[in-house]
Order: sequence, then structure tokens, then C-alpha cells
Amino acid sequence: MYHAAVRIIRSRTLIQLAFAITLLPVTLLVNAEQNQSDSTTVVISIDGFANHYLNNPKLAKVAPNLIEMRSKHLASDGLTPVFPSKTFPNHISMVTGVYPQTHGIVQNKFYSKTLKKNYSLGAGREQPKWLSAKPIWVEAEKAAKASAIYFWPESEIDHGEYSPTEFFTYKHNTPNADRIEQIIDWLNRDKHKRPKLIFGYFSTVDSAGHTYGTNSDELANAIFEVDSLIGKLRAYIQANAVTQNINLVIVSDHGMVDIDRLNPIADPQVLLDNDQLITVNGQTQLYVYGDQQVVLDAAYRQLIADQLAEKDKRYQILKPSEYPAHWHFDKQSDVMPDLILNAHPPYVFDNEKVVDGKATHGYDPQATIQLDGIFLAQGPAFKAGRINAFENVHIYALIAKLIGLDDEVVPPTSSIAPFVGKLK
Repeated sequence: MYHAAVRIIRSRTLIQLAFAITLLPVTLLVNAEQNQSDSTTVVISIDGFANHYLNNPKLAKVAPNLIEMRSKHLASDGLTPVFPSKTFPNHISMVTGVYPQTHGIVQNKFYSKTLKKNYSLGAGREQPKWLSAKPIWVEAEKAAKASAIYFWPESEIDHGEYSPTEFFTYKHNTPNADRIEQIIDWLNRDKHKRPKLIFGYFSTVDSAGHTYGTNSDELANAIFEVDSLIGKLRAYIQANAVTQNINLVIVSDHGMVDIDRLNPIADPQVLLDNDQLITVNGQTQLYVYGDQQVVLDAAYRQLIADQLAEKDKRYQILKPSEYPAHWHFDKQSDVMPDLILNAHPPYVFDNEKVVDGKATHGYDPQATIQLDGIFLAQGPAFKAGRINAFENVHIYALIAKLIGLDDEVVPPTSSIAPFVGKLK
């Protein structure tokens, strides 16, 4: 049984040989166009699957399907997350093609001065204003290309007539096997009822990494389960390759870093004592919000002075003019923090003496290559080989190309350039 709370469904005469040969090029072109129109693109996200896992012998041996995709199909040297390297900002950047400052989900936890409340995961279902960019399934639906989603962060936001043709309301404990079975069911439909774009999402690898660490047996078990299900999906694709054109794209939103559990960074007292400031703890960052610049300036000076006095180099204190360019945090809005305290790996902000959990993500993607995710792809649209690591905003442009959307819908921050020479 599937755990779906919401599921929406819209729903001769022979000719001379010489003449046939003359028409052959035209016929092949028509067939190629027909194959493109009949194709389906499946995008699977394995939350928290670090690229370095595939280079770890212990973990690689339990992921034969992913290893085979990397060696025999198309793979990148890594998939670079946007800042911060958290789950929701990155999943939404992949399907909108823009950075968090543009789509509005600037951390897993943050504050809105307009809504006067903290964001919680999946809050867009009740308040669509949290998201300020349209995901690619909206453009697919506008182009009469049906989309189907078995979980994806903020996929439950109502986009009216351009909402996904079918989707499932998120239930964390839904068995992974149910998700793959439903994706296969979608693919197994008659071509006129088959979705053109399918998304799926798995969180168990991320959960195991957080709880047990990046070289744990529990993580290996989680990888083995997901890889086996990917294998089942690939087996279906291979068995139906003659009659179906299916492009499979495997991604992850970020990697994972083991943390120093015994030396957490406590929230600075100057922030705890100031009722004119709102501080949101995102574990790898503290986002500070305030309405009065004089109060923010005073807090910034005191934070710097206290850090220098304590000689604490575990984190940096930044005001907007100091945010690094690669963060793409240069546009002010009601959700953009007025100050950021940014932790360096392997430290986290936590007021407990011992941090719960052994690994995390969310750090500046340039701090360590361990934060890179994965990109693997196979199908009739792809050539085998390796490409350089690229930022995940470009996934949008790739999907748009695969399902035949007009170039005009692709935002300027997303590009097909990383895939040049590897698409048929």
C-alpha cells in the first residue's frame, strides 16, 4: 500500500524502392522527433549522498548500481551545492535554476520579516509565499508535459492549474520500496498516459550519515538499500529500452562531514541578551535579523570584540557587505539575514555540551570537497564519460533540455554548458 494523502490525476500502399530510399532521411528525422516527444525523464535525489562515498571502498562495494552508472554512463566529478549546503535550499535550487536569495528558501531554518515567523520544513504547503520562484514542473505543465512527484521539498505548494499532474504528500516513514514501485508504475503506463517528468526522493542515506557518521555500518546499510532499489529501476528501464525512451538522472543535494561533537559553539551571549534581534540557529550558521541598523551595528562590533578576546577561530562573523560572492547573498529581502555567524567544519552551533549526531552539512561549499553531492545519468539522451564538477543550479537547464522546454524558460543562472559534448 502507498502512503498517499494527496494524489491528483488530470488527465497502404507499397511504394517504389527508390522513392522509399529518397524519403529515408525524412523518415528518420520524424522518428527521432517522435522518440523525443515520447521520452520520460526520471530524476531521483538521494539526500545526503556525498560524492566521496563512491571513493570509499567500504561504501562503494554496497553501491554496485551507482558505481556502474559512474563507470559506464555519464558522471560528474561532483555536484557542488549552493550556500548553505542544506537540504531545502539545494533541492529547490535544482528545480528552479536560481540561488536561494532568489527562490526564497535561504536555509532549512530562517525568519521572514514580512510573515513575522520562522520557516519550518515544508511550510510552503500552508503559505506559498515562502517560495518566490517557480519549479520546473510548473513550466512542464504549462507545456502540456505531465509531471509526477513522489516527494521533493516544497513540491506540495499549490500552483493552480500548473501544479504537478500527480504528487504525494510527504510522509517521512513511507518505505523506499513503495516510492520506486510507484515510479515504475508511472513508467509502465501507456505512452499517452505516462508522465514526461518524474521526481523521486530518498532521505535514509542522509539520516544514517547524520546519526552514525560517514564511515558507519548503518550508513553502508542505507546505501545498499537505496542502491538496490535504483538497480530495480534500472532493470525495468533496460528491459523496456526498445519500446520506451527513459532518461535517468541521479543527484544528491549535498555531501556530509563528520563533526566535532565535543566542542560545539554556544550562541554568543550578546545575541541571547538582545530582545531587539532575532537569531535563528541553523546548526552551521546563525542567522541574525533586526529592524534597527544601529542595534545591528552594535551587536556586530561586540561579536567581533568577544571573538577576538576569546581567540575563537571556529566561526566567522559577517555583515551583508562581507558575504562572499559565491554565496550569492547580495540581494536584500525580508528573509535575508542582517548578520551571519558561519561555522567552519567540523564545528557546529549548539548549546549542549555534546552534540547529538556525528555528521552534518550546511557549511560553505568551498570549505571542503566533502560537501559535494553526486550526478549520474544514463539513457538515450546521454553519452558516456566524465564531466567536471558543476553547481547544482544547472540541473534545471539539463531537465528543460531533456523534456523539450523552450530555452526562454531557463533562468540565466542555469546553463546547459556543463553538459556540452555529452548530450546526443
